[in-house]
Amino acid sequence: MPIGVIIVISLSIIIAVRIRSLRQKEAAVEEDFWKRERDANLATNRDISNLSYITIPLDKLPFDSCTSSIELDNVNRIRDLSNKKLLNLNQKTNTQLKEEYGPGNLSALTEIGENFVQLEEALYCLGKARYEEGDYEHALSFLEYAASIKSGINKNYTLLGDCYHALGQDRKIEHILEMLPLLNLTMEDQVREHLNELLFIHTTISGQ
Repeated sequence: MPIGVIIVISLSIIIAVRIRSLRQKEAAVEEDFWKRERDANLATNRDISNLSYITIPLDKLPFDSCTSSIELDNVNRIRDLSNKKLLNLNQKTNTQLKEEYGPGNLSALTEIGENFVQLEEALYCLGKARYEEGDYEHALSFLEYAASIKSGINKNYTLLGDCYHALGQDRKIEHILEMLPLLNLTMEDQVREHLNELLFIHTTISGQ
Protein backbone atom coordinates (compact mmCIF):
# COMPACT_ATOMS: atom_id res chain seq x y z
CA MET A 1 0.00 0.00 0.00
CA PRO A 2 1.46 3.39 -0.96
CA ILE A 3 2.86 5.39 1.94
CA GLY A 4 0.61 8.35 1.05
CA VAL A 5 -2.50 6.20 1.43
CA ILE A 6 -1.28 4.86 4.78
CA ILE A 7 -0.72 8.41 6.03
CA VAL A 8 -4.20 9.50 4.93
CA ILE A 9 -5.82 6.47 6.61
CA SER A 10 -3.83 7.04 9.80
CA LEU A 11 -4.79 10.70 9.92
CA SER A 12 -8.44 9.82 9.31
CA ILE A 13 -8.40 7.37 12.21
CA ILE A 14 -6.73 9.91 14.52
CA ILE A 15 -9.26 12.60 13.59
CA ALA A 16 -12.20 10.20 14.04
CA VAL A 17 -10.95 9.18 17.50
CA ARG A 18 -10.41 12.82 18.42
CA ILE A 19 -13.93 13.81 17.31
CA ARG A 20 -15.44 10.92 19.25
CA SER A 21 -13.52 11.91 22.37
CA LEU A 22 -14.65 15.53 22.10
CA ARG A 23 -18.27 14.47 21.63
CA GLN A 24 -18.08 12.25 24.70
CA LYS A 25 -16.67 15.12 26.75
CA GLU A 26 -19.37 17.49 25.49
CA ALA A 27 -22.05 14.94 26.35
CA ALA A 28 -20.60 14.51 29.84
CA VAL A 29 -20.52 18.28 30.40
CA GLU A 30 -24.10 18.64 29.20
CA GLU A 31 -25.28 15.76 31.39
CA ASP A 32 -23.52 17.30 34.40
CA PHE A 33 -25.20 20.64 33.68
CA TRP A 34 -28.69 19.13 33.54
CA LYS A 35 -28.06 17.09 36.68
CA ARG A 36 -27.05 20.26 38.52
CA GLU A 37 -30.13 22.02 37.16
CA ARG A 38 -32.42 19.21 38.37
CA ASP A 39 -30.79 19.24 41.80
CA ALA A 40 -30.88 23.05 41.95
CA ASN A 41 -34.59 23.10 41.20
CA LEU A 42 -35.12 20.86 44.25
CA ALA A 43 -32.92 22.90 46.58
CA THR A 44 -34.35 24.34 49.80
CA ASN A 45 -35.34 28.00 49.67
CA ARG A 46 -33.26 30.05 52.10
CA ASP A 47 -34.13 33.22 53.93
CA ILE A 48 -32.41 35.98 51.93
CA SER A 49 -33.63 38.92 54.01
CA ASN A 50 -30.41 39.17 56.02
CA LEU A 51 -27.74 38.78 53.37
CA SER A 52 -24.81 41.22 53.30
CA TYR A 53 -26.49 43.73 51.03
CA ILE A 54 -24.52 46.70 49.73
CA THR A 55 -25.18 50.05 51.38
CA ILE A 56 -24.29 52.95 49.08
CA PRO A 57 -22.37 55.68 51.00
CA LEU A 58 -24.27 58.60 49.50
CA ASP A 59 -22.61 61.12 51.83
CA LYS A 60 -19.12 60.09 50.67
CA LEU A 61 -19.69 60.31 46.92
CA PRO A 62 -18.96 63.74 45.38
CA PHE A 63 -22.31 64.30 43.72
CA ASP A 64 -21.90 68.08 44.03
CA SER A 65 -19.11 67.93 41.42
CA CYS A 66 -21.56 66.56 38.84
CA THR A 67 -23.14 69.21 36.64
CA SER A 68 -24.08 67.84 33.22
CA SER A 69 -27.51 66.36 32.52
CA ILE A 70 -26.00 62.91 31.95
CA GLU A 71 -24.15 63.09 35.26
CA LEU A 72 -27.25 64.23 37.13
CA ASP A 73 -29.24 61.38 35.61
CA ASN A 74 -26.70 58.94 36.97
CA VAL A 75 -26.67 60.67 40.36
CA ASN A 76 -30.44 60.24 40.56
CA ARG A 77 -30.03 56.67 39.42
CA ILE A 78 -27.67 55.95 42.31
CA ARG A 79 -29.90 57.71 44.83
CA ASP A 80 -32.81 55.59 43.66
CA LEU A 81 -30.75 52.41 43.90
CA SER A 82 -29.78 53.28 47.48
CA ASN A 83 -33.33 52.37 48.48
CA LYS A 84 -33.09 48.93 46.89
CA LYS A 85 -31.33 45.71 47.73
CA LEU A 86 -28.03 45.21 45.91
CA LEU A 87 -25.61 42.30 45.71
CA ASN A 88 -22.70 41.66 43.38
CA LEU A 89 -23.87 38.47 41.70
CA ASN A 90 -21.88 38.96 38.49
CA GLN A 91 -20.00 35.69 38.94
CA LYS A 92 -23.07 33.61 39.79
CA THR A 93 -25.08 31.63 37.23
CA ASN A 94 -28.80 31.00 37.69
CA THR A 95 -27.98 27.39 38.54
CA GLN A 96 -25.57 28.48 41.26
CA LEU A 97 -28.11 30.92 42.69
CA LYS A 98 -30.74 28.18 42.89
CA GLU A 99 -28.25 25.79 44.47
CA GLU A 100 -27.27 28.30 47.15
CA TYR A 101 -30.58 30.05 47.85
CA GLY A 102 -33.30 27.86 46.36
CA PRO A 103 -35.31 28.23 43.14
CA GLY A 104 -38.00 30.27 44.86
CA ASN A 105 -35.52 33.12 45.35
CA LEU A 106 -34.22 33.24 41.79
CA SER A 107 -36.53 36.02 40.61
CA ALA A 108 -35.73 38.25 43.59
CA LEU A 109 -32.00 37.60 43.33
CA THR A 110 -32.04 38.34 39.61
CA GLU A 111 -33.52 41.77 40.35
CA ILE A 112 -31.02 42.33 43.18
CA GLY A 113 -28.16 41.44 40.83
CA GLU A 114 -29.52 43.74 38.12
CA ASN A 115 -29.64 46.57 40.67
CA PHE A 116 -25.92 46.07 41.22
CA VAL A 117 -25.25 46.15 37.49
CA GLN A 118 -27.04 49.50 37.28
CA LEU A 119 -24.95 50.79 40.18
CA GLU A 120 -21.61 49.80 38.67
CA GLU A 121 -22.63 51.32 35.32
CA ALA A 122 -23.67 54.61 36.95
CA LEU A 123 -20.45 54.81 38.98
CA TYR A 124 -18.33 54.22 35.88
CA CYS A 125 -20.26 56.86 33.91
CA LEU A 126 -19.71 59.43 36.65
CA GLY A 127 -16.04 58.53 36.99
CA LYS A 128 -15.56 58.80 33.24
CA ALA A 129 -17.36 62.15 33.04
CA ARG A 130 -15.25 63.62 35.87
CA TYR A 131 -12.05 62.25 34.31
CA GLU A 132 -12.87 63.82 30.95
CA GLU A 133 -13.32 67.17 32.74
CA GLY A 134 -9.87 66.80 34.29
CA ASP A 135 -11.46 66.38 37.71
CA TYR A 136 -9.32 63.37 38.64
CA GLU A 137 -9.86 63.54 42.40
CA HIS A 138 -13.63 63.27 42.15
CA ALA A 139 -13.35 60.71 39.37
CA LEU A 140 -11.31 58.59 41.79
CA SER A 141 -14.09 58.69 44.39
CA PHE A 142 -16.54 57.05 42.02
CA LEU A 143 -14.07 54.61 40.48
CA GLU A 144 -12.50 53.55 43.78
CA TYR A 145 -15.89 52.88 45.32
CA ALA A 146 -16.82 50.80 42.28
CA ALA A 147 -13.57 48.86 42.72
CA SER A 148 -14.30 48.33 46.43
CA ILE A 149 -17.55 46.53 45.55
CA LYS A 150 -15.72 44.56 42.84
CA SER A 151 -17.36 46.09 39.79
CA GLY A 152 -17.19 43.81 36.78
CA ILE A 153 -16.68 46.67 34.32
CA ASN A 154 -13.23 46.28 32.74
CA LYS A 155 -12.88 49.97 31.89
CA ASN A 156 -13.43 50.94 35.51
CA TYR A 157 -9.95 49.65 36.30
CA THR A 158 -8.15 51.03 33.26
CA LEU A 159 -9.67 54.44 33.97
CA LEU A 160 -8.78 54.12 37.65
CA GLY A 161 -5.20 53.53 36.56
CA ASP A 162 -5.36 56.57 34.28
CA CYS A 163 -6.51 58.71 37.22
CA TYR A 164 -3.69 57.51 39.45
CA HIS A 165 -1.22 58.16 36.64
CA ALA A 166 -2.57 61.66 36.02
CA LEU A 167 -2.24 62.46 39.74
CA GLY A 168 1.25 60.98 40.02
CA GLN A 169 0.00 58.16 42.25
CA ASP A 170 1.36 55.37 40.10
CA ARG A 171 2.21 53.15 43.08
CA LYS A 172 -1.51 52.64 43.60
CA ILE A 173 -1.68 51.05 40.14
CA GLU A 174 0.22 48.11 41.62
CA HIS A 175 -2.66 47.61 44.06
CA ILE A 176 -5.11 47.34 41.17
CA LEU A 177 -2.89 44.72 39.55
CA GLU A 178 -2.98 42.72 42.77
CA MET A 179 -6.78 42.89 42.78
CA LEU A 180 -7.31 41.66 39.23
CA PRO A 181 -7.16 37.89 39.88
CA LEU A 182 -10.00 38.27 42.39
CA LEU A 183 -12.31 40.09 39.98
CA ASN A 184 -12.72 37.55 37.14
CA LEU A 185 -12.92 40.32 34.56
CA THR A 186 -13.78 39.32 31.01
CA MET A 187 -10.83 41.29 29.67
CA GLU A 188 -8.35 40.87 32.52
CA ASP A 189 -5.34 40.49 30.21
CA GLN A 190 -6.10 43.75 28.40
CA VAL A 191 -6.65 45.60 31.69
CA ARG A 192 -3.37 44.23 33.06
CA GLU A 193 -1.53 45.25 29.90
CA HIS A 194 -2.85 48.82 30.11
CA LEU A 195 -1.90 49.17 33.77
CA ASN A 196 1.56 47.77 33.15
CA GLU A 197 2.04 50.26 30.33
CA LEU A 198 1.21 53.09 32.74
CA LEU A 199 3.78 51.75 35.20
CA PHE A 200 6.34 51.47 32.40
CA ILE A 201 5.72 55.10 31.43
CA HIS A 202 6.11 56.13 35.07
CA THR A 203 9.34 54.15 35.46
CA THR A 204 10.75 55.57 32.21
CA ILE A 205 9.97 59.16 33.19
CA SER A 206 11.30 58.66 36.72
CA GLY A 207 14.52 57.23 35.34
CA GLN A 208 15.24 60.21 33.12
